[in-house]
Amino acid sequence: MYVKYRQFGSYDLFAVRKVDSLLIDVCSSPDGWVLRPLGEQKPLAWFEIYGEAASALSSLCAALAEGKTFFDLSECETKMAADC
Repeated sequence: MYVKYRQFGSYDLFAVRKVDSLLIDVCSSPDGWVLRPLGEQKPLAWFEIYGEAASALSSLCAALAEGKTFFDLSECETKMAADC
């Protein structure tokens, strides 16, 4: 599935890439949770609370089950402040 995601640490810079697997991982800087591809360290999305991360992953799985090939992960992510 192709996933649109916010470039980590940026409010208005996005990228799209093909993702075969995602997992929820703890993030210590800033504190919260991230979704990242299995076997990679760079996260695709940051969430303030675990429930948000789990909900985003569930939404992505539901879209995949419906046969969709594109998912906007940035819409699920904890809202960030605009870059100045």
